[in-house]
Amino acid sequence: MSRVTLRDIAEHVGVDRSTVSRVLSNKAAEGGISIELAERILLKARELNYIPNVSARAIRTGRFHCAALLMSTVAGRSYLPSRLLDGIHDELAMEDMHLAVAKVPDARLNSADYVPKIMRTLMADGMIINYTHHLPEHLVEIVQQRQLPAVWLNTVRAWDAVYPRNFEAAREMTERLIAAGHRRIAYVDLCHGSGSVAAAHFSAADRAAGYAQAMRLAGLPAWVVHPDQDCVDFASEVAFARQFLARADRPTALVCYFSIFVPAVLR
Repeated sequence: MSRVTLRDIAEHVGVDRSTVSRVLSNKAAEGGISIELAERILLKARELNYIPNVSARAIRTGRFHCAALLMSTVAGRSYLPSRLLDGIHDELAMEDMHLAVAKVPDARLNSADYVPKIMRTLMADGMIINYTHHLPEHLVEIVQQRQLPAVWLNTVRAWDAVYPRNFEAAREMTERLIAAGHRRIAYVDLCHGSGSVAAAHFSAADRAAGYAQAMRLAGLPAWVVHPDQDCVDFASEVAFARQFLARADRPTALVCYFSIFVPAVLR
């Protein structure tokens, strides 16, 4: 059975092929096509089991209607909670686009030839580059030089970037605790030991700074707490939390760098 085309639908409805094309491209209003006629065309397309020819559309428009989500193969370098993925997917779907996911070894992303090849292979119009930290050394330079359409996720950049407002969030959390009457508030970061803070993800410094500003504006001393070494598992987090909270001058409230610490603190 041959593929149903726009011309087939047009002949069944008795209109031009261009009219069918406008309706199926959600541009009926722009073409002055009545709601009644648009509904007849959509109904006939469903009756004939019309399936859009994606390749033909790409040739005609010069777009694949696809965005590539670029992620590291190294655990922890591309943070992607389910709600974030849902948001990306849903926004693309609203624009009649779809998402392709590419997990690529970091070393390959330093190749000026390989990065554009990702877009060709996945037939993508642009990239969403999701790296929380440890960006491949030459990736930014390659994207700029090749003028590749890209949005940076979880990376602080002056433009084309989406990342949490860590400073403001930590400040607001601390202000709420102060408003609730707490004065001995500690900021706890178990991810980064005292010697690794300088090399940590930007959120570590931003969240600590937001907390410290709220404390300073309230006339309270900041109390930033790090273990000597990174806590790499739940047992080490529990051990540090118990030792810290057993002190006589324990805080009455905590601002935690990461929500994953909460079970260890409550334990």
